[in-house]
This record gives sequence, structure tokens and C-alpha cells, in this order.
Amino acid sequence: MTEPETKDAETEEKFRSFRVDVTLVLVGLFLALGVQNIIEFVEAVSPHVSPYFYLGVGFVSLFMVLVFLNFAARIAGLVEVATRRRNTRDETG
Repeated sequence: MTEPETKDAETEEKFRSFRVDVTLVLVGLFLALGVQNIIEFVEAVSPHVSPYFYLGVGFVSLFMVLVFLNFAARIAGLVEVATRRRNTRDETG
């Protein structure tokens, strides 16, 4: 990203960054809500569920949160920005 030239550009960039952050948080929350509802459905259908089922779903859901948040970050362009900043720092440093 280029440096903002005016105060308006700086404000617009901060607002865009805030919207991206809110979007990423909402993606994670809805993913967690979906996994929780699936667990509750399985428990309602089969009340004799093993505790290992919950352990497995917990690990899988944590993994999926990381995957989907990473995917959302790529869509939002955060990964490219971080890569560019890192490359710029390596060239100047």
C-alpha cells in the first residue's frame, strides 16, 4: 500500500482497515456458531454421544476457524499487504 497523501486518504484507509477487521471477526463468529449448532443437533439426535466426539469437534472447529480466517484475510488483501511490507523492510534493512 502507498502512504496516504492527505488526511482524507488516511481516514479512508483507517475506515477500510476497520471494516476488514470487523468482517474477519464476523466470519469467525458465524463459523463458531455453525459448529456449535451442528454439535447440538448431533447431541439431540443421539443423546449417547461419546466425550471424544466433542473433543474431536473442538479440534476440528479450531482448525477450521484458522483456515477460514486465513481465507478471509486473503480475500481482504491482508496477506498481500503484510508480504509487501515484509519485502520492503527486507530491501531497506
